[in-house]
Amino acid sequence: MFQEFFRLIHSVKSAIFATRKARNQEHITQRHIKSGKMTKKELVKKISAATGYDQKAAMKAMNIAISEIRSCVEQGESVYLRGFGTFELKHRAAKRARDIKGRRTIVVPEHEVPTFRPCADFKEAVR
Repeated sequence: MFQEFFRLIHSVKSAIFATRKARNQEHITQRHIKSGKMTKKELVKKISAATGYDQKAAMKAMNIAISEIRSCVEQGESVYLRGFGTFELKHRAAKRARDIKGRRTIVVPEHEVPTFRPCADFKEAVR
């Protein structure tokens, strides 16, 4: 009798947690849709659905592409993807800036900044 009772409690608890998890996942997805953000995981799901590859293969391809783009930009090379845009490294000169909390002027040293410049077709499609 106690075993049946514990099985029943376990199944109810599992159902509650599954419902909470589904609601939470739905909430997260809706939050991303409302905010206009897409996560890497969601992008991989779309690529997987469009190409017919499984999600592991799509994720592996995505990670390889990102790491190659990153390594090229780190070395100072620009990466041009036709119909999308250019990833490149830009040099920023040293400048003076204002520290609002400390109420003093500070010097920001020269540094390199990774940038993305969308191509004209991409800009036009977004407008």
